[in-house]
Amino acid sequence: MPTNEALDSNLKPLLGADDAVIDDKGRVLISTKKRERLQPGFTVCLGDNGCLYAYPKVTWDALVKQVLSFDVTNQGRRQYTHLVFGYAEDELNCDQQGRVVIPRRLREKAKLKEKIKVVGCGDRVEIWAEEEFEKYELDPEGYGKERKDAIRSAWIDMRIQ
Repeated sequence: MPTNEALDSNLKPLLGADDAVIDDKGRVLISTKKRERLQPGFTVCLGDNGCLYAYPKVTWDALVKQVLSFDVTNQGRRQYTHLVFGYAEDELNCDQQGRVVIPRRLREKAKLKEKIKVVGCGDRVEIWAEEEFEKYELDPEGYGKERKDAIRSAWIDMRIQ
């Protein structure tokens, strides 16, 4: 939930949706355009709706700086960092074939099995299990509501305390 001031305006937006597969080693092929725009050193975390978010390093760093600017005793900050940072993996890079290894704990949380969707969403890439993406498209507001509400609540609480 980074605000606009947390985003780097020099980055080209991440766009388009790709079908992909995740192999038994947890590797996902990222398209050339998305890979170039994510740049080396990107971060993957669990998104507020249950898919994975991949952020370019500069965008992730700005979000981290923004969140950590709140007092450590701020309950919203503590909850947000637990829900988002607790499942993050940073400094990721694609191999020579354009694949990135998604850590097992993130694959399990996002229910990634074989067929997946890689969706550019401007400041981030969303990585979805194909069947979960289909459920989300049928009911974007209702899908993952519990997690979405928890992260939104933590974000709001952090900013108003």
